[in-house]
Order: sequence, then C-alpha cells, then structure tokens
Amino acid sequence: MIVHSKLESAHLAGNLLGDPSERDLFVYLPPDYHEQPDRHYPVAYLLHALGDSAATMVTPATDGQRWRPPIEDVLDAAFGRLGVPPMIVVMPDGWSRWGCGQWVDSPVTGNFEQYVVHDVVPTIDATYRTIPAASSRGVFGFSSGGFGSWNLASKHPDVFGAMAVLSADSWLDMTHKSMLYKYLDSIWPEAPNGPIEGNFWAEIVYNYSATYSPNVDNPPFFVDLPMAFPSGELRQDVWDRWLA
Repeated sequence: MIVHSKLESAHLAGNLLGDPSERDLFVYLPPDYHEQPDRHYPVAYLLHALGDSAATMVTPATDGQRWRPPIEDVLDAAFGRLGVPPMIVVMPDGWSRWGCGQWVDSPVTGNFEQYVVHDVVPTIDATYRTIPAASSRGVFGFSSGGFGSWNLASKHPDVFGAMAVLSADSWLDMTHKSMLYKYLDSIWPEAPNGPIEGNFWAEIVYNYSATYSPNVDNPPFFVDLPMAFPSGELRQDVWDRWLA
C-alpha cells in the first residue's frame, strides 16, 4: 500500500520561483508491514526525473511517450514474485515550475538537498518502523533522480549508505552542452528571455541554470546562462558551476 501525506519545509520556503513549500510525500509499505508490528525495515528513497513529480510517478499518465505502470504495481511485483526482501520505499517531491529542483540546493528553486536530508528522512524515521541508520538507508532514481541520488549519497554518507544511479545527468559535456545551442537555435534571432512555454529547450536550459548556476543578483530570472549571446561562446566560468 502507498500512504500519501503532505510535508511543509522551511528549506523550500522563499524560493524565487514562488513554488510551494508544502510537498507531497508518498510512502510504499511492504505487504507484511501491518502483519509484523515488531519488524523494522530498511528504507529506499526513490527520486523522480525532470518533468515528473512524486504524484505523477505514483500515478503516471496512461498515454504519451513516457507510459509506465503505477509504481505500486512495480513495487508489489518486486517484493512479491521477484523475491526482493521487503523494505519501505519513500517518494519525495522535487517538482519545480521549470522542471525539477535537481535535488540540489538553489535559492531559485529551493533547497531540495536539505529538504530530503533534514526534513524527509527524519519524518520517515519518526513515523514508520524504519531501521534508522545509513547502513539500512539507500537512495535511487532515474535521469535527474539518478543525479540527485548521486549528489545526496556522495555528500551525505552518514545518511545514505547505498545509492543506485540510472541514466543520471552526469557527463554534462557530452549530454547537456548541446542543449545550450539547440535553445539558441530555437529562438534565433531573438535573445534569451526566460523559459518559453512549449519550447523544451528554453525550459530545460533555464531549469538547469536555476539549479546549477543561480544568481539572485540577476533578475528577472535569477540565473546565469552558460553561453553568450549572440556569439554562442561558452562562458566557462558558468559552465564550471554546472560541472561542480
């Protein structure tokens, strides 16, 4: 079964996009959770990708390119017929109006790293019968969620003792640099002027800039873009912040 609650976070409050600081929190409980009231369980934290939310990961759309089954069906099969040892699976929300908070700290999108480590994990340990130790706690995800897993586990080994990284946003020189120029091509000859609804390249470049190269002194979008206009020259100092 999946339990849905809301969690308010001071770490997300005051973000410059005005996104909500109260977030969905979904918790999958293994089939025997209520049958064994004295048992405590390891916990896996599942981080969603850009373009998703915790809610859409739990109950995805039934059409489109990213069709997939409800997450409860996947987990029931894993802990049932596939024989995976039972554990609690926690799905926090990292949605941002520009795509995803990338599970990092940013004054523009919110401090999602602090949110998971200091709000979500303690709440789960206080609410459910967990084994509250890093050795029994892992984090995993796909795409931006994979990057977030890498970020959280590598920086907080005292919290997460394991991680699983699937198709993470990790080799940005190979996977993301071209996005900058696809964005410029998509708006040429106009200059960059914020995310454009329906323009994937505009939205994703501003989302990554908001999380990897935020600049509170650069209104109205509060980001530094890693390429110059109109030359397209890479701004290496900003790009290095994406790679950091």
